[in-house]
Amino acid sequence: MNRAILFTLFFSLLLAIGVAEVALRIANISYPEFNRLDSRLGWTPRPGVEGIYAFEGRTYLRINSQGFRDVDHEVAKPEGVLRVAVLGDSFTEAREVPLPDTYWKVMEREFSACLAASGRRAEVLGFAVNGYGTAQQLMVLEDSVWRYEPDLVVLAFFTGND
Repeated sequence: MNRAILFTLFFSLLLAIGVAEVALRIANISYPEFNRLDSRLGWTPRPGVEGIYAFEGRTYLRINSQGFRDVDHEVAKPEGVLRVAVLGDSFTEAREVPLPDTYWKVMEREFSACLAASGRRAEVLGFAVNGYGTAQQLMVLEDSVWRYEPDLVVLAFFTGND
């Protein structure tokens, strides 16, 4: 092949990739970057990012405004609420599972059902981050969890790597 043909092939490939990239961005189809670098913790989830997580299974994933996989919660604890904070790693963050099916959201529903007769409800807040060890979880506890005034803190860990 001569140089003109190689140049044309290379330029055509580059142009096709560029057009595909623009089309995917216009259609809002992308692979979201769920984490960002953090000088203290190593990495943290990006607040507000959402998209399809497709590593092991396929699920919609949203990171709340505080940088955790959960819905947004008011910092001030509502009256009549048992507030539980859950810390953990990937087993607890459970990116592969729809949010309502995570064990801590199931726990919230079960606790609320038990408390309903007394007019109270439970609120379980998720502070788990994929890959975090107990040192990072302690920093999350100090930096984020305590200001939500939990009545109970659950630390879930996996003995195989924590």
